[in-house]
Amino acid sequence: MGGIHGRIQSGAFSVVISGNVDYEDTDADQGDTVFYSGSRGNRKDEDLRGSDVPPVLTNATMSLIKSEQTGRAVRLLRSQKDSRWAPSVGIRYDGLYRVVSHVTLTTEEGIGFYRFTLSRLIE
Repeated sequence: MGGIHGRIQSGAFSVVISGNVDYEDTDADQGDTVFYSGSRGNRKDEDLRGSDVPPVLTNATMSLIKSEQTGRAVRLLRSQKDSRWAPSVGIRYDGLYRVVSHVTLTTEEGIGFYRFTLSRLIE
């Protein structure tokens, strides 16, 4: 489980860091800084190997871009996974983060994706 909840017009409300195996090579949780990949749509990476595929701009990904533009804070939730910042059981609300930037990158298989940098707000 993981994902982005938001609206294109107002931005993202929350993201869930889950340790999803599909994103383990592109996401990184460093506690106060999180590198988080945008949604990849309904496609499977293994179906696209060897092709030069541009990133998918889903509604969820566009909501994170909107949050970056507006500076609106995003709630971050962490679910159980192998990470020193994750809870040992269940899902935990871990505070407000700001989307400070995003870049377009490509996986080793040639599949484009958006990666966002989120930074914890000091409360």
